[in-house]
Amino acid sequence: MTLAICLNCGGKKFGAFNVCPYCNYANSQENQLSLVLTDWCIHNDESFDIIGNMIREIHKHSNDPEIRDLVLIQYLFEEFPNIISGELSEDNLEIAKTILSKCTIPSPKSELSEEKNIEFQKNEELNNDIDELRQEYLNMSPYVFDIVINEDHLFTAKEKEDIAKYGNWFDAIWNGEIPLSTKKLKHFYEAQKDDYKGRTKYEELWYRYKKIEGLPF
Repeated sequence: MTLAICLNCGGKKFGAFNVCPYCNYANSQENQLSLVLTDWCIHNDESFDIIGNMIREIHKHSNDPEIRDLVLIQYLFEEFPNIISGELSEDNLEIAKTILSKCTIPSPKSELSEEKNIEFQKNEELNNDIDELRQEYLNMSPYVFDIVINEDHLFTAKEKEDIAKYGNWFDAIWNGEIPLSTKKLKHFYEAQKDDYKGRTKYEELWYRYKKIEGLPF
């Protein structure tokens, strides 16, 4: 299941849009940060903790959710460009910078010990490579799936769309072509075992498809 950060309290929870067990807040599906602050984009425990601490620090200086989001986005732009990149408008940037200047949370690198910092940097470099590799697969032509998928009762239209979009990437993971450098990749690879428990939405979809694909129709 997807590990995520609560935008309200900074706590870790399961599911980007699920209710936080610590503060009973649910991240909005309309807020891009809801998906950014998950293990789809954040690949190590240190980053989860640092960003969670930053959310709590920002809350000390603003009661406005929209402004807090702006400040967090600017912080991520500066300290975690591999997670999200871009730039705020001039007015929003000034607001974000003003509040950031009041915050005392250090940058990711300064918060870690020297040994952890070296490990952090290696992980960030590796994760950047994985993100680039994933994008290469997603930019490929749509996955050419078995004709049985066109049976309406087997898969919904959305599931067919997801298989076409992510199939090349999912197939590469299961075939051992992608380094299993993150927990999510390892989890996805292991999910092909018949007795595997706790598959995520996409793991279950790919497992179902591959099982049907192998049937002698």
